[in-house]
Amino acid sequence: VALAYSFITLLMLSPMVFAMPAASTGSITEGLRHTVTALAAPASRVTGYPGAESAERWLTAELQRMGVEEIYRHPFPLPIPIDQGFRLTYGAESLELFGLWPNLVRTPTIAPPGIKAKLVYCPDGNLFEGQPIAGRIVLLEYDSGSAWVDAFHLGAEAVILLEPGETNRKQAEQKFLDVPADLPRLYATAEEAGRLRSLAASQAEVSLRGRMVWRERQAHNVVAMVPGSDPTLRGEAVLLTAYYDAISPVPALAPGAEQAASAAALIELARYFTANRPQRTVVLVWTAGHFQNMAG
Repeated sequence: VALAYSFITLLMLSPMVFAMPAASTGSITEGLRHTVTALAAPASRVTGYPGAESAERWLTAELQRMGVEEIYRHPFPLPIPIDQGFRLTYGAESLELFGLWPNLVRTPTIAPPGIKAKLVYCPDGNLFEGQPIAGRIVLLEYDSGSAWVDAFHLGAEAVILLEPGETNRKQAEQKFLDVPADLPRLYATAEEAGRLRSLAASQAEVSLRGRMVWRERQAHNVVAMVPGSDPTLRGEAVLLTAYYDAISPVPALAPGAEQAASAAALIELARYFTANRPQRTVVLVWTAGHFQNMAG
């Protein structure tokens, strides 16, 4: 008998909507915290990166622990920009950097033999005037908007953005273009940023190398079914869904704690419905590829 599906897409799931009398607020809060902490533990949960695979395994194991018997994996292929590593070298010293999200399809890969140039530090891009930008590797604070584009217009060889204390989505959206421009853009964590500023102050000549390549990766949706308890209504199903992957302008650095909130709420709903069987069948789906045009 075909199931009659009622599709409910939950962008921000709230336990209050479903009135869970059997579960205390404290236990729900602790459960949410536990799941978000687990999902955000890897360096990146971008679909196709190891952290997304770890998240899928964790979700499946958590569902099994709570007693869900019907769990399915829905695989699908997806092209993903994979950061294979970027390095800045100065003599014997080597600093780890990370590539930014591609300009359309053009990744920040640096062609062999690499880039060799002096560093120059222009914090927010307002100090370009009078600075020797052409032929240099430019350091910018991350919260400098689209000033990196101006640096390339002035002849920069590459731009390195330095980790901020706090930032916002508007800044993130200004860090890549919708045209395939070959403009090497890299990111330095706070751990490396101080050293880079010091090297720029001494006008050090450094070398850059690194690659980000497109690879087809197998993504997986996780599907769990909680059978309904009513003999008549169990043939109908309610579908609840949330994405479990994450995104950032730096693919290799996307732990996505905030982005894990919906997936965590869906886990708590699964826990509740497993312990308190609903009359109708409930289908819960955790999707991957959300930030790749909602591929999952």
